[in-house]
Amino acid sequence: MPLHPRKPVQHGVPLRPAGEPAGIGLARQRVLSGVPVPPFALGERRSPRAGGVRCRREPGSSLLQADAAVRARPCIRPMGRRIALSAAATLLLSACATGPGSRIGPHGIEFIATSGRRPTVVFENGLGAELAGWAEVLAGLPPDAAHFAYNRAGNGRSAAAAAPRDGATIVAELRAVLAAEGFRPPYVLVGHSLGGLYMQLFARAHPEEVEALILVDSTHPRQFEGDSALERQSWWLRTVRALLVRGAAAEELAMAPETGRQVLAMPAPAGVRVIILSARKPTQHASSDAERRLNAMRVDLARLYPGAQQIWVDSGHAMPTEEPAAIRDAILAVLGRSCLVAT
Repeated sequence: MPLHPRKPVQHGVPLRPAGEPAGIGLARQRVLSGVPVPPFALGERRSPRAGGVRCRREPGSSLLQADAAVRARPCIRPMGRRIALSAAATLLLSACATGPGSRIGPHGIEFIATSGRRPTVVFENGLGAELAGWAEVLAGLPPDAAHFAYNRAGNGRSAAAAAPRDGATIVAELRAVLAAEGFRPPYVLVGHSLGGLYMQLFARAHPEEVEALILVDSTHPRQFEGDSALERQSWWLRTVRALLVRGAAAEELAMAPETGRQVLAMPAPAGVRVIILSARKPTQHASSDAERRLNAMRVDLARLYPGAQQIWVDSGHAMPTEEPAAIRDAILAVLGRSCLVAT
């Protein structure tokens, strides 16, 4: 018996509790990438630009192959340190990002869902982020569009799981929850950061269930290999990571290299439309070899998906809160509700 609410969830309902700064979960991800946490992560909200997305298609001739996975910046500038420490303090004091639209099913997973026209749009959070991060994207979806956003096991109010936190396990758990809640294929998979890596695995392992794959500044499958290995990061970044990333998130991060290998062990999904939304802002001020390698991997991700449309969005890594309109437009395009125009 389907367990999801039969009445559509009201769109635009704030998923973030009062007093919690915007983008807190995304602040964790930026610190992990060695990127100073921006002001919005400490409470400043940015609204989508009027008139849609400012982005451009990356010409196929400019695709580069990364020579190695990128490691995080070897250090964070003093200002970045102060911002990161402030974000860490806020994280320790803030409540879980949940809200009136979410519920916990008998499987112990916290989610927000709307039944409606298929395909169902399924959202996968980045490392340490919670479903509240998709609030502005969800608010822009048509009221009749079926969607499902959730917190992985051990994140938010979702119960912890004893199983390993590698991608294969997480994908299996997601498919089980979708089935239990009555959401049948096909799916439009939307994944941000590490969540993009999980959605890549989902699409490759079960292409028959996937209509489209939308990668939101996604982790590259080789991002944590070689010189980019977590144990080779700077002492400062390891210290910040120990403060910000604990529990299930720490286990997911530790298993990220294995998840990347799982992705590359299978071919790209045939017959699945792939849209890659890449952050443009990091490419405009790269000041280290590590940053340049990370940007090369953003470009290289398109090589892994022949025929994919790569769009460069005027955003930083935290695209769900910085430029939610870009994600909304990509979803509407695959749902046939609009044309995706890259400029």
